[in-house]
Amino acid sequence: MPKKIEDIVPSSKRSIRDIPLSVRKSEPIREVLQVESLASITSPPTSINSFTSGKTPDRKKRWIGALILIAIIALATVSLRGGAVFSYTQKEAELTFSKDVYVLQKTAKVGELAFSLIKLTGEKSTEVGATGEETVSTKAMGQVVIYNEQGVAQQLVKSTRLETPEKKIFRITENVTVPAKGSLEVTAVADEAGATHNIGLTDFTLPGLKGGPKFEAVFARSKTTMEGGFVGVRKKVSKEDLAKARTILESGIKSDLLSQAQTQAPADFVLFPDLIQINYELQPIASGSESTAKITLKGDLNAVIIKRADMALYLASQKLKSSDMGNQFDIPDLSNLKALFAEAGGNLVSMSAVKISLSGSAQLLAVTNELALSADLAGTNKSEINNVLNKYSSIKEASVVVRPFWKSSFPNDASKIKIEVR
Repeated sequence: MPKKIEDIVPSSKRSIRDIPLSVRKSEPIREVLQVESLASITSPPTSINSFTSGKTPDRKKRWIGALILIAIIALATVSLRGGAVFSYTQKEAELTFSKDVYVLQKTAKVGELAFSLIKLTGEKSTEVGATGEETVSTKAMGQVVIYNEQGVAQQLVKSTRLETPEKKIFRITENVTVPAKGSLEVTAVADEAGATHNIGLTDFTLPGLKGGPKFEAVFARSKTTMEGGFVGVRKKVSKEDLAKARTILESGIKSDLLSQAQTQAPADFVLFPDLIQINYELQPIASGSESTAKITLKGDLNAVIIKRADMALYLASQKLKSSDMGNQFDIPDLSNLKALFAEAGGNLVSMSAVKISLSGSAQLLAVTNELALSADLAGTNKSEINNVLNKYSSIKEASVVVRPFWKSSFPNDASKIKIEVR
């Protein structure tokens, strides 16, 4: 590798061309050629001092320039990553109830509170000691949905006939009104006892409407199978044993169905454990072992559910004297609020309105539309934030952090504004 130029320059500053060749005779020719090659590209010759001072920049200036460049890059990075954090506290109010009565509507208008139903079916069995045998005669029964395609409601009296394509007759068990362009679930019982009417899912016509346009517009379909029809001899159970078995089975069915209903209820709905109705139906007693009879109980549950946001808004309108908390609310904790039916009786499936009573307390929170808030804050100067907050009566107090610190306005891009609830 060629030597550095300063290594071949004598201290007397003579040119390398002044060195006599005789002095270098003992050196290989290739070394002379290399030196000559280096000398040929070094023009004019210079000293070590003059080379260094002529080619090296001032180190102090280089450090200052580097620091300035780093500062510029840092500021640019901070500016690009700038944003804002808006933290706020919700307004809240304590609501108290003392058997306050409210009406829930199946079809609610503005200012009313709507309810829906969850419907579930379950059954349980147990064996009890038999006391003998008996001759029995029972009718098959099940649930049927009646449809009304007319533009007006259709009233049907108790015992209205429902006929299958095989001409088997069933009758409804209560007076009902089927809403216009709607449907209604009812219980239907076979017209005759026996297993011949234990049938699967089917369609029904209403013979009483035959001969007019209503016959095609009003019809029915099974929701459950028709079962329980029996004529013959079966094992006999004492009234006391039957009553005890029924109590145990009812408790088990209620627990199971309520647990299922709470699991199946939509996340944004409220289900109060006492706003349920279960219709129990004892199935025909069957043989167990040689000395026992099998008791089976079926239960049909209807549970009232209420949309949480609608309930919060409705209760706020009923309990607050002013609307200085906005128009969206939430009641996150309902554990201290108890709801009961204010009136007993009636089939929830066919009821258009339900009265309930509330007792206890609940914390009502005002809800802020955070998407709209971030859009309103975008590009706003910090000095004008109160003008924005005046539009949001749900906010009790707020604080703001804008990055970088020298920025006086929120980012123009709303996505760079983080909204936090304290």
